[in-house]
Amino acid sequence: MLWEKPKRKPQDISREDFDSLPKDLVLREVHCYICIPGFRTKEIIVVSIYLYKLLDNT
Repeated sequence: MLWEKPKRKPQDISREDFDSLPKDLVLREVHCYICIPGFRTKEIIVVSIYLYKLLDNT
């Protein structure tokens, strides 16, 4: 999943912080389903930053 930086700066972040953000981020999205008999199935979505590219020194 690719997250692209918004073109307009949100109001709750400083210009300096916004400018320091990368143009885009590769994210990992995992869907987990919790199934307990007698209850409705619940879906949990976990999104995290994929750091492998950042840590790869080659």
